[in-house]
Amino acid sequence: HRVTPRPIMRDQVLLVGDAAGLADFWTGEGIFSALHSARLAAGQILRFFRGETGALTGYQARVDQEITPELTASYQISKIFNYLGPLAFRCLQRYDYPWEVFCRVMRGDRSFEEIKKRCRPDILFRKLLVKSVRNRPIA
Repeated sequence: HRVTPRPIMRDQVLLVGDAAGLADFWTGEGIFSALHSARLAAGQILRFFRGETGALTGYQARVDQEITPELTASYQISKIFNYLGPLAFRCLQRYDYPWEVFCRVMRGDRSFEEIKKRCRPDILFRKLLVKSVRNRPIA
């Protein structure tokens, strides 16, 4: 997981996938990021061979823009779950909604970044308030 900024490109060497630290922190999955980073690297290499001498330096920025935010969100959400420990586990056991959201992320229907945005305290409080007014269990 690439949570700390470290170079994944130097001179004419571009690191992709696991070598670049692009595995998902929570799941350990890295194939998607490996393929995505390989496509980005291939595009920059092609531009380099077409004569754009500075093209390779754009690889780092593209990875930071297109891949790193999702990995960072995954890392942050996993830290929250680790911090909450048994409470988070009970929530997943007791309520269907958190488990359904997690499954959507695993299927690729949602991203960790989307989930992170939806987990802002003001949004969670609003959901809690609406659920309690409707007299439903909190999920």
